[in-house]
Amino acid sequence: MDIPALIFSGVSGVRGISASGNTLTLYFACGASFRTETRNFRYPLLHAKADMLPDAEMLSGSNALNFLSFFPDEAALDAAIGQLKDRAVPYYKWRDAAGAAFFDQKIRLYQDLPFHDLRRLQLDFAVREGIFTAELGDTSSWRASVANASAKAFLEELTRVVSLRDPDVIEGMELSSRVLPELAALAKKEKIQLAFGRGGTPLASRRSRFVTDGRQQNVLVFTAPGREFVDLTHLAIFHDAVYRDFEAFDLDYLAGYFRLAGSRTEMMRQLGDMWLPSYFYQTQLLPMSLQSVILRGNGSSLDALFVDAYGTMRASVPLPEMPQFFEGALTRSDAAGVFFDVLHCDVRSLYPSILLAEKRAPRRDEKNLILSLLGELRRFRLAAKDRARNAADLVEKREADAVQSAFKILINSFYGYLGFAQGSFNDYALAARVTERGREIMRNMLDFLGERNCRVIELDTDGIYFQLPQGVSAPEIETALRQSLPPGIEVEFDGDYRAMFSYKSKNYALLDNSGNMTLAGAALKSRALEPFQREFIADCVRALLAGEPQKVALLADELEKAISEHQLPLEKFAKSEVLSDSPENYRKKLDSGTGRRSAAYELALASGRKYASGDRIRFYVTGDRKKVPVVGNSRRLEDAPQVRDENVPYYLEKLAALRAMFAPFTKE
Repeated sequence: MDIPALIFSGVSGVRGISASGNTLTLYFACGASFRTETRNFRYPLLHAKADMLPDAEMLSGSNALNFLSFFPDEAALDAAIGQLKDRAVPYYKWRDAAGAAFFDQKIRLYQDLPFHDLRRLQLDFAVREGIFTAELGDTSSWRASVANASAKAFLEELTRVVSLRDPDVIEGMELSSRVLPELAALAKKEKIQLAFGRGGTPLASRRSRFVTDGRQQNVLVFTAPGREFVDLTHLAIFHDAVYRDFEAFDLDYLAGYFRLAGSRTEMMRQLGDMWLPSYFYQTQLLPMSLQSVILRGNGSSLDALFVDAYGTMRASVPLPEMPQFFEGALTRSDAAGVFFDVLHCDVRSLYPSILLAEKRAPRRDEKNLILSLLGELRRFRLAAKDRARNAADLVEKREADAVQSAFKILINSFYGYLGFAQGSFNDYALAARVTERGREIMRNMLDFLGERNCRVIELDTDGIYFQLPQGVSAPEIETALRQSLPPGIEVEFDGDYRAMFSYKSKNYALLDNSGNMTLAGAALKSRALEPFQREFIADCVRALLAGEPQKVALLADELEKAISEHQLPLEKFAKSEVLSDSPENYRKKLDSGTGRRSAAYELALASGRKYASGDRIRFYVTGDRKKVPVVGNSRRLEDAPQVRDENVPYYLEKLAALRAMFAPFTKE
């Protein structure tokens, strides 16, 4: 895939960078080792008035930030920003030294490099019976173990092995929340450097945050010259934000969920094989590091790409619009219950397709960059899909599929960028128009299906679940529906299901023709539910989809008996909660009156263990009354006593609520 044809990079084959002061070090593969190239770079700054910055270059166009200045170091940059702030002059500053270097030197990471050539090392760490132990593996199937009772000897050997294997990426579960912090603390105690960077350079860290599923999490970001660090737990969280399938994020659970086999590092490699390629190929396109692509989010990544391109063209850049409300997508549920022989049709990339078909671009995109880039990305993605479909070699097929997946994510993010509050080129009026046009298209599709006596069950943004009338074939409807759509809008029939259970809008279950069941919606699979609730819901839904509603009462009776007689494993009652902040910050917020009490944080503080942001706590409710506050009546699962103390009335009340939920669907 010719990504350099899409985004120009002045240097190919860069596997890592280090930017400090005004010095940029590039790292390249050189056989089993690496070579470096050092060059100076400047710090760019976009701004409006230039009278206080006399060497500024005036940019073309009428957007607000119409001057570009360069500075030899961060001190000079900060002094210039101070002058601009004093006069209330707007400006745009690149996020960090690496971002400045990417722009000034026109560099992208991993150009001309296929994913399978990326050197990835998996790292796991534990202390067992006073022995410091690290398990390591990499993508060449190499495996090793480093163990020693002496912390200093252990760390020296570990850094030697990492240097010898020379990975581009170090990855692992809980890498930034546990593994690297514990190793760094150990190195600090021993008064030695944790030299995980190329050339024996030290590891560093800083506080940052990422947002997923509407929640902000504080994280430690680790850096070392020439290497990237990937916390696979973060990738699991991102995966679950889309699919909402996971009950936990630890390696043992994920291994069981995905049916992984092998050692812990081998299972980590398999998770990386699955999740990392999309971010890798986005990194080839975006002016940032792999870690930044993972943590910064699609809106921020696209904004960096657009500003980089405008700066390269020496074109002025706009300031973000103030947020405005606009109506969202059309969603509705036309029927509740169980339905058999259900089809699904989906408008392919509805919002990006509207932008391209109607040639609608953000009004301040004076170079028409965004629409042109969107069209090129779609063309590249379709070419990658063709390669994946036609590839005879399995590796080539996986690579092509990873490329098309990466481009799909970016393509579908273009519409969201229009309403991104920090987006330089955001356009709320256009976002409103696109959603309005999307609603029109979906209403026309509903009218089309209704006129042909199809029974619509569920509509969600760009897809419709429906049943065919007697005597009408799917190909017949598909052909006619395609012909009814406006130019540039394509529909595909991508689902044929044995049965569907529709509970309410955006909450449904599907049973495919192979017997696989899929649940969608928080009412059916929310992580706010205890495990026994999720399992009961899944069992009841499967019974309904199988046409056996009478089983629901039997399932409820069996579960009631098991709860009452303490027959369920205690972990079936345990909620699992990720700490989005440190317990210390939680305490400070409570003391200042700005926080709310939380069972998970209270248990973390009382445990005596050092919990950090990103750690997970599993706990259950204790007591003997069905109405009790969870805070103050909970226990960590690992602190459970030998005599069972779960709150039976409390959990029976939750079961009763689920009985009532399914009652309307179990009547004859």
